Amino acid sequence: MEQCTASPELLHGRLQGIRPAPGYPSQPDHTEKGTMWSLLGIEQAIGMELTESMAMLPAAAVSAVVFANPCAQYFAVGKITADQVADYATRKDVPLEKVQKWLEPMLKCACHSIPFIVPASCISIASCVLVSATCFSTVGADQS
Repeated sequence: MEQCTASPELLHGRLQGIRPAPGYPSQPDHTEKGTMWSLLGIEQAIGMELTESMAMLPAAAVSAVVFANPCAQYFAVGKITADQVADYATRKDVPLEKVQKWLEPMLKCACHSIPFIVPASCISIASCVLVSATCFSTVGADQS
């Protein structure tokens, strides 16, 4: 493998650009670290590992996607809706529940792992409503 050397501009912070990291506002999906590790062969090349929770080992490790352009600017992804989560899960070919787990802080709706009953008085209709576990739909439920 070829040895990489850093330029003086890089070492002294004179290069302009951004370094968004997985898990931060512009790249909220921590699981994309796995994509980076796979594409770049990081574990084989330098021995840096990912845990099941996507933490990096050794603990002092850092990762980022670097855009070395003076016009690059940081941005934040806002809250995402249920249909966006479903579309993302489909495009990544990952189970919806897994995507919801990793993106939970970014969800516009409060998704729950266990269905629950909301009293009709809370939602101004005659019957109770069973709120789905994935918060994509509501289904009327009879009170007996």
